[in-house]
Amino acid sequence: MKKLKCKHCPIPGCGSKFLVRLANHLTQVHELTELERKYWLQFAKLQNTNAIRVYDKEVEPKTIFSINEIVHS
Repeated sequence: MKKLKCKHCPIPGCGSKFLVRLANHLTQVHELTELERKYWLQFAKLQNTNAIRVYDKEVEPKTIFSINEIVHS
């Protein structure tokens, strides 16, 4: 079972959530330069998304569990 940490896009007004590759999203969608992208990636590290995406053959891909569900089960 592969667990991936997900982040929400930190750019105000962007509604993208549960991004596995935030750096790619910032470059391709928002067309940020390297310095701008580094700033927003640092900003995103402060986010507390509390979500992990779990990929398993027995479970439908893109099933999202909160950290509380995983810890308390």
